[in-house]
Amino acid sequence: MILLHQISIARCRACQWTLAILLALPIAGSAQLFRLKTREYVEAKNAESAAAAAPARVAPIKLPAGRAAIPQNLTLLNAPGEGNPLAPFWNDRNFVKSFAGSYGYRSDIEPPKPTTVVTNAIGGTNEVAFFNFKLFPLMTNDVSAAIKLLEENINTNVNAVFDYTLGNLYFQKADHENAARAYGAAIEKFPNYLRAHKNRAISYMGLERFDDAIPALTRTIDLGGGDGHIYGLLGVCLLKRGNYIGAEGAYRNAMMLLPEQKDWKMGLLTCQIEQGKLTAANTFLESLLGENPDDAGLWNIQASLQMQMEAPDQAAVSYEILRKLGKANLSNLMLLGDIYMSREAPALALPVYLEAIEKDGVKNLRSSLRAAGILAGSGAWDETAAILEKIRKTHGDKIKGDEDLELLKLDSRVALAKGDGARAAKLLEQVVEKNPLDGEALLMIGDFHAAPPEEETEDEAKLRKAKADHRYELASKIEGFAADAFVKRAQLKVREREYDQAIDFLNKAQKVRHRENIQTYLEAVQRAARKRS
Repeated sequence: MILLHQISIARCRACQWTLAILLALPIAGSAQLFRLKTREYVEAKNAESAAAAAPARVAPIKLPAGRAAIPQNLTLLNAPGEGNPLAPFWNDRNFVKSFAGSYGYRSDIEPPKPTTVVTNAIGGTNEVAFFNFKLFPLMTNDVSAAIKLLEENINTNVNAVFDYTLGNLYFQKADHENAARAYGAAIEKFPNYLRAHKNRAISYMGLERFDDAIPALTRTIDLGGGDGHIYGLLGVCLLKRGNYIGAEGAYRNAMMLLPEQKDWKMGLLTCQIEQGKLTAANTFLESLLGENPDDAGLWNIQASLQMQMEAPDQAAVSYEILRKLGKANLSNLMLLGDIYMSREAPALALPVYLEAIEKDGVKNLRSSLRAAGILAGSGAWDETAAILEKIRKTHGDKIKGDEDLELLKLDSRVALAKGDGARAAKLLEQVVEKNPLDGEALLMIGDFHAAPPEEETEDEAKLRKAKADHRYELASKIEGFAADAFVKRAQLKVREREYDQAIDFLNKAQKVRHRENIQTYLEAVQRAARKRS
């Protein structure tokens, strides 16, 4: 059971310095923040002389005068493929917004600020100038060019912030392999880099490298970044690795911090089911259904869970609700019909089976024939006739091969049950004509001829019995039908009081497949033979 888990990076705390990289991507209130930073820049210009007199002091990065306001909307490029844990949330508003916030700064768990002190530190200039005049314009207009610039200029002496920024740029393009590499480089320079650990974990999840994501997520928690999303993502990874106990704990923490997040609730439910905590899972599922009464997926899960708990009547209620919601698929309907048949209620099962054929029967002729066989096996001949008619109307000329033979045999059984033996025999002869080795059809034809009509002449009876014996003889040569064929031949001989031949056939039947009831019958025939002699 595949489950979706929303990926969303926690918002960063308030910026503690004026790193212009915070402005490189749009976040909520970016226009207001831009005005604030511009005002700070003007004030900083007034103090420029004083700053120059103190060269040991680290100068904050300032947005150059005249810089245009940052666009309000960011789109992460190259969405991951279907099935990837990040796919459903790649351009989710909250995910993008919080990712944009990850360009900010936290001094307690971030590397030191880029500096103007070291000349020619990167790109032939100091770090501040490199960012303001080379990197920032590209980040706002050409992400690929910004990546190329950083790759060409980053070295082991450059501030970890630039490695982290490179990782974020790769992340925007969904290049998780290079993003994880860049975040790793930032962590090598500054081991407690919280957001680098966090974003690397998410990159690993984008690559479905869950074993690598687990330590990155736990390190994020150790550094104080354990919010509801991080615990939820840890639950995803542990669940993928079959650590259901650990995943359950992670999901519970995630639910405590994000009680409205449905994905973490579904994760917890999966953990309970996988651990065999079916009662607890059912109780939890009831609460989820109370919150989401129209969620077809939850009703489907509950029905399956109730079947596991051996509560088919409750499962039938869940499947009926799925029907009313218009969300019951072929499998759901067939299971519901089977439940009704197990309760000997063919009148309830028939409309469900018919709905199943109507919904998806064209693609699933085999399941339709199975339903017809179940109805016939219970002796519900009117219902069987109705479903056979539906099958023929639905599938038409597509019924060929084995399915055609099976349908003919079901039709013949209905005809026999309704007293139309002649039609039944005609249908069965069609089966044998198409497949001379159909032992079941041969036995059924033999049964038809073996049953005496109300009136017949002696010659007609003799011919009828000969036809029956011939069909049984043919069936006795087919593997899987020999034992029953020998028994039926013996029964014909018993009616004619030809006990010796009957005993011979019964012995042959027992050699093929020994059965206690046939042994009892054989002994009775032997006693009759002794009395007659």
